[in-house]
Amino acid sequence: MKGKVAIIIAVAALMCVGLVPSAEASTSLKVMGIWTYNSPGWTNDTNVLLRYYCDSSPAEKRMSNDGSNWTDWEAFQRSLDASNLREWTIDGTEGSHTVYMQFRGGDIVNVVEVQGSIKLDTTKPTQSAHMTKTSYTHTARPAVKFKGSDNMSPKDLPYIVVKNSKGKVVGHGVTSWKTVDKWFSIGLYSNTSSNGFLFKRGTYKAVVHCQDKAGNKASTVTLKFKIT
Repeated sequence: MKGKVAIIIAVAALMCVGLVPSAEASTSLKVMGIWTYNSPGWTNDTNVLLRYYCDSSPAEKRMSNDGSNWTDWEAFQRSLDASNLREWTIDGTEGSHTVYMQFRGGDIVNVVEVQGSIKLDTTKPTQSAHMTKTSYTHTARPAVKFKGSDNMSPKDLPYIVVKNSKGKVVGHGVTSWKTVDKWFSIGLYSNTSSNGFLFKRGTYKAVVHCQDKAGNKASTVTLKFKIT
């Protein structure tokens, strides 16, 4: 959901207050990573939702975008499932950003710092698509020729929705995340297996989509074809 992209900071053995000394906790701290729910390390919005995991409960936490200017210390509240959420805003410069978090125990002396990176990409990818033919026999497999470009994301996800003359979705064309800067073919399949996933006779529209790692979507391309 735009404006509330979740990223995760996973932490093990974090400031085990009341269980082990703070010094031991700081030396055993392990940062597992930071990532978005839908795609690791990417967002298309400056407003993010931090999610962090701890297997113990420090007393307080604070946050920063540069490691120097920090929020005020705030109480750490451990939830029942050992996960916590915190709204945060990164600056609007496209590219890689680092989010810093510090935790401290009840003695407010020993501080443990963790950080994670996230890439901000607000630019939509572009795409070009066409079909080599506009008419196919009912035993043929229609295909779309596709090519795209992206300013940041190394791989994009093209996908196609096929609709019949009444606007009902009756087929699809799906690829995996891939580099899209060269032309390649995407086969179209009926949603039913009664005819080997081939389309019945009629007229159709192939609506071509493409999205990048940050969730930005290219303008759709609609292609018409006929099955005879």
